Amino acid sequence: MNKFDKILGEYREADTQDLSSYALTSDIITDHTALSNIGTNTHAQIDTAIGTIIKKDGSVALTADWDAGSFEIRAQTFESDVATGTAPLTIASTTKITNLNADLLDGFHDTNFAKTTASGTIYVATTGNDTTGDGTSGNPYLTVQKAIDMINPVVTGNVTVSIAAGSYRELVTIQGKNYSGNYSITLQGTYTATVSGTSTGSNSNITLGSTGTLNDTGKSWTIGTTLESGTTSATTANKLVEAGQNFLTTVKAGMVVKNTTDDTWAMVTQVDSNTTLSLDTDIMVSGETYIIGVGQYKGYLIKITGGTGSGQVRPIYSNLKTQIKTVGTWVTVPDNTSTYDIYMPSSIITGSDDDATATRLNALVITAGQKNIILDTLLVSAATDNTILVEAGSLLTINNCIATNGASNTIKVSQSFLNVNYTSVYATGSFSSVVLIRITDSSLAKLKYIYVESRSVSAVVPFAFSFIGMMHYYLWNNFGANPLLNMNLSRADISDGTIIGATGYGAYVSFGSYLRDNTSSWGGAWGATTRNNIITGGASDGIYVNGSILDWSNAGNTISNNAGWGVNAVNQSNAICSLITYSNNASGTYTASAATYSLAS
Repeated sequence: MNKFDKILGEYREADTQDLSSYALTSDIITDHTALSNIGTNTHAQIDTAIGTIIKKDGSVALTADWDAGSFEIRAQTFESDVATGTAPLTIASTTKITNLNADLLDGFHDTNFAKTTASGTIYVATTGNDTTGDGTSGNPYLTVQKAIDMINPVVTGNVTVSIAAGSYRELVTIQGKNYSGNYSITLQGTYTATVSGTSTGSNSNITLGSTGTLNDTGKSWTIGTTLESGTTSATTANKLVEAGQNFLTTVKAGMVVKNTTDDTWAMVTQVDSNTTLSLDTDIMVSGETYIIGVGQYKGYLIKITGGTGSGQVRPIYSNLKTQIKTVGTWVTVPDNTSTYDIYMPSSIITGSDDDATATRLNALVITAGQKNIILDTLLVSAATDNTILVEAGSLLTINNCIATNGASNTIKVSQSFLNVNYTSVYATGSFSSVVLIRITDSSLAKLKYIYVESRSVSAVVPFAFSFIGMMHYYLWNNFGANPLLNMNLSRADISDGTIIGATGYGAYVSFGSYLRDNTSSWGGAWGATTRNNIITGGASDGIYVNGSILDWSNAGNTISNNAGWGVNAVNQSNAICSLITYSNNASGTYTASAATYSLAS
């Protein structure tokens, strides 16, 4: 028996005994002849076998893919050291892992990340925060733009951005939104009433020019800005006469006269000369003092908040001591049960800073292809280019708003659709917009119950194949250039409104344009064949037609108190205008060059 067999036999007998005393000497390992069926190159054979075995200490790496079959592999930690560019884990199953903590991203819980809104209401306040806010009423955003950005690119329901009272100095851009149905995005502001009260009744509608009144004899309203004052030097019925005055420079038709001797009020209907004004009410006699200016609530909005006619909103074009004068007649005339608020929207989007370094060219931009955008109860103001810009293929509706002070245009629409209701558009302070409302490049615009005060080239310009409808409108020129309605290669249907005090033409219809005196083709509430337009108090012709068509073929329109012709048609124009009521136009009714009619006596 050799040494190996002896040790093996003793091991079997010892079983679990300590084998430390059985030391193997080197000659046992090298004595290969004692191992039956093992060749002389045992070291090499063992080394080769070990190279194909996974060792538990991890010192042997795999040399090919390994498939454990249907068996589990378990560990406390799995770690991948594959380089960036290769996915470290591939999973075939789509079954949800119920206890996988996958709501952390870079160590942050999902509640730390903002979520977009496809429908519902997002809140904005000057006390909000764009970083920690989530757009709820209790945790609003700080800026309107943040709320817009958080609207899902695909809008699946109506979305309202509720904008609390305050001034938001930013450029707001609406872009990249698509709609899964007939849904809208509404920027909804609010207001705080400047004056509240209850009407004392005797309110009325005035059909010609489409205006309304609301009386409150408990009030004592004033002239907001006094532009002229003096003492009359003569007595003439329905006139204010003072020798040595300069009324042609300081006064416009549409301004308010207050007799400060007896506290009676009237409106200026025409500036006759430097020394004489025509008034709508006979209030002045020689030796009485007066002030002239604009009503303090001109350009504000009035809302019937309760009682008869509740819910109606109208722009205000002027006020007397106890009377508000509205743009557009009342659908339901308020009575002595009617409560009201006079206000400007207190949610303000202002597009530029107050200093000369302002870089925000626009206040609100609706980019190309944005459908069903609505502005409600907002004041949008103070841009260094356009206050509101609507780009190609978009649709913007403006309700119960005030838009002011674009250095270029206040509202500009290009190849789009504009719908404006119960809104005032004007310039204040040093701003003198080139155009208040510019509708260009095949756009379509519906303007209803709007007050537009121009200090600029034009109040409303439809240009280059655009098509507009105006109903219940009041266009007033406060020392701006002409005309108030300036048409080039376009069509306008207008009814139930007033164009007053133009420095030049009331309406300029040129280069293949077409001006009609009713809105019957517009359908719906616009569908009645109405007219009731009045053009009055201008410094030149009421309507100037140059190579175009004027179709005021219905009775019910009036052109009066203009310094030129009622209608002046030139360059092969066709002016259908004989049924207009003309009065006190300095040059006459309509010109012999009007293609359809000759000069009337």
